[in-house]
Amino acid sequence: MPTLDDDHLSAAETTTTTTTTSPWTPVLVEVDELDPQYSGATIQQGESISLEFIMKMIDDFKNEKCIHQRFAYEILLQIKGLLIKLPSLVEIVVSDGNQITVCGDIHGQFYDLINIFEINGFPSDENPYLFNGDFVDRGSFSLEVVLTLFAFKCLYPNSMFLARGNHETRCMNELYGFEYEVYSKLNQSFFDLFAQVFCCLPLAHVINAKILVVHGGLFTKDNVKLSDIREIDRFCEPPQEGIMCELLWSDPHSGLGRGPSPRGVGVSFGSDVTKRFLDDNDLDLVVRSHEVKDEGYEIEHDGKLITIFSAPNYCDQMGNKGAFIRFVAPEMKREIVPFSAVDHPEVMPSAYDTHYLKVASRRRRARLLRASASNNPPPTTDQPKNTVSDAVVESGTLHVGTHDTEVQITEASDVVISPPSKRCKTRNDRSVHVPVPDAAISSRHAATLEQPSAVASIPPPFGISVGAVESHYGSLV
Repeated sequence: MPTLDDDHLSAAETTTTTTTTSPWTPVLVEVDELDPQYSGATIQQGESISLEFIMKMIDDFKNEKCIHQRFAYEILLQIKGLLIKLPSLVEIVVSDGNQITVCGDIHGQFYDLINIFEINGFPSDENPYLFNGDFVDRGSFSLEVVLTLFAFKCLYPNSMFLARGNHETRCMNELYGFEYEVYSKLNQSFFDLFAQVFCCLPLAHVINAKILVVHGGLFTKDNVKLSDIREIDRFCEPPQEGIMCELLWSDPHSGLGRGPSPRGVGVSFGSDVTKRFLDDNDLDLVVRSHEVKDEGYEIEHDGKLITIFSAPNYCDQMGNKGAFIRFVAPEMKREIVPFSAVDHPEVMPSAYDTHYLKVASRRRRARLLRASASNNPPPTTDQPKNTVSDAVVESGTLHVGTHDTEVQITEASDVVISPPSKRCKTRNDRSVHVPVPDAAISSRHAATLEQPSAVASIPPPFGISVGAVESHYGSLV
């Protein structure tokens, strides 16, 4: 099998990959030979990405066809070369009479992303976009989303802007689906390259020197200047605290002052914090994402902060609208455009989400313990379509939309998830072993584990309890 590194194609045979996320460390990527019958989008090595290539790739994705590994690699190589040269704070200039569209979280909802383009026009030099992080995880078409956005960035480097979200990190991808989706649709060796590219994404943007756009929010201390953001060495996994962490994780609240974040990371900040930051930096507005909103957006803090969220009916569960914002120069007048979810192939959300499967397994185990204690059989209920059955605690096949995923419970209480049978070529020798701690579950805990918010003691991002960070399908994303 040929292998690719960051600089050239090699004929060497190897299965070695690196686990580093430093963008300067070469990553060896395995690719299969191109099948003569392959009819998907193609690009020659080193050739600039064209609009024709992107539209063909989008059509293939819409028809549930995979791009070949070789061309996915070419996109990643080109986008990495672009992003690594950018500052951590990117300044965008929109000329008078023109507009820019700001979108929030997409979370692997590819068909809703294409709906945005159909409503608002595809990206171009005349129709610039800023996507404000969280392209991946949760939704089951994350690869399609991120490759589409990356390809447009390569084609329109001065009109397509991409920011890092808290889900463009290795630890979140390992929990919430993107890692395993990459394994299944490309192969395991690609994941390290994606992790490197994510580390190259800018952390914030300023539009026309008046609007700050960040994924999460503001900071635990006053007197943070735009120059402080500009000077962040972002080429790493985010730390547990500090400006970089807070840009990705913080949330506003409706009161004054600061408080602990319900996520367990970042800070919760009030309207006075927002006003001081804007005044100190001669800005008018903060636009951020990171939270589901019923209408796809919320205007807060006396009109000085807007949350924008662009994943409608989040995870096929929330029933929310998505939204995007158009800003028109020079006054930067805004128009917020809500939109509803569109149909997508019958693949459940979180189909690659090992976190979801672990939670379902734990709930089932808790029910079995309660039933055993009362000498009654566990209750059975009809499962709604496109949900994970409680039976995942037992070995067998989990039906995931049009996929069949093998799930086993080993003696060590590990969930073993084999790659789903699906439209794309899958390396069937690869499995993901998800450790499920075998700590005793008392009757006091059993009732708690039945609730969706009880996601405690799952391997945490940044060493912080996931239960404190995110409730599954909750409003914190």
